[in-house]
Amino acid sequence: MARSIVTQELVFSTADSLYEHGEEPSIVAVQARIGGGSYSTVKKFLDVWRQQQIVADASAPATPSAVEAKGRELTRAVWAL
Repeated sequence: MARSIVTQELVFSTADSLYEHGEEPSIVAVQARIGGGSYSTVKKFLDVWRQQQIVADASAPATPSAVEAKGRELTRAVWAL
């Protein structure tokens, strides 16, 4: 059986899935999830994915102060329980 070609799209979707499930999208984790891929190919695509995450995080709007206050209030209530 022929091995599948590792594409940027495949690495991106796998990294997104790992991240959404609270797992670190490392090279080894991505390789395990997709069933292969060379270290250098996965690393190249994963580096691009990480850079895009940094840009996306930097462009996210600031949290409104009212939301932060409610978050602190909720945290205190949970901690008190």
